[in-house]
Amino acid sequence: MPQVSRKAVALVVLLFGLFLASIGLIAMRHAQQEGLSSPLIVLMRLGIGALVFTPLALPRHLPRIRRMPRRVWQLLLLAGVCFCADLILFTEAIKYVNILLATVIVSLMPLVTALMERFLLKVPLQRSMYIGMALAMGGGIVIALGSANGDSNLGPQPLLGAFLSLLSVFGACVYLIVGRTLRTRIPLLPYTWMLFAISALVALVVVLPAIGDTGSISLQGITWALIASAVSQLGAHPAFIFSVATLSPTLISVASQSIILYGSVLAFLFLHQIPGIPEILGGAIILAGVIFAIYGQRDS
Repeated sequence: MPQVSRKAVALVVLLFGLFLASIGLIAMRHAQQEGLSSPLIVLMRLGIGALVFTPLALPRHLPRIRRMPRRVWQLLLLAGVCFCADLILFTEAIKYVNILLATVIVSLMPLVTALMERFLLKVPLQRSMYIGMALAMGGGIVIALGSANGDSNLGPQPLLGAFLSLLSVFGACVYLIVGRTLRTRIPLLPYTWMLFAISALVALVVVLPAIGDTGSISLQGITWALIASAVSQLGAHPAFIFSVATLSPTLISVASQSIILYGSVLAFLFLHQIPGIPEILGGAIILAGVIFAIYGQRDS
């Protein structure tokens, strides 16, 4: 397939995956409202994903998996832990803060990734990155002031939810940096299966100590968790992993901001979460900062 066609297909797949991820957010929120804990929802998502991809990946790729060096397995373990932490933290965050603000905070991921690359990998930052970070911080101040004045319905505990969202960003950034390296060495199916399987084991370790304190688990909660598993784990994440092999990180980062629009529209339609003026304005400033920083480095 010509290079332009591959990129076009990857972009369409990515945008569709982001839309599915937004639907998954709504389904996870409904599952929480039915009494399911965040680690249990994530365990179901990852476990179902690993089971579905097992017959697709193992028969053909088992010899390749057996030959992988120890260093690759170590990176896979790190990616799996960070991926699981990202899912659990963000799923827990949307219990306390509305989906729009949570996804706006997650949109800082490209900036945090760049900072990690700067200080961990010694990649120099352009001036545009510093300007973008200043805009993003200004947007956060606008949202915080709106919350303090009671003008926005940010959720029952917005500060806790925002903090958990920010922690999930760091987990996602480490996973992204490690995943870029692994995805160039491992094909789509075996990488997806191993990532889901390792992350599911990590989630199981988190869930097991509290297995007797799960509360009432309703059929509706299980149904919503299964919907989240189908659209997010079997649709959104494989689409993202597929796109990473073809699209540049810059293009993926910019396109990923569309999840904020998807999430806010779906949250309004299904969860009746109405964003306030400070929330909308602050989110727009943060997005402007992120996009400015990303586009400013497109030639670097």
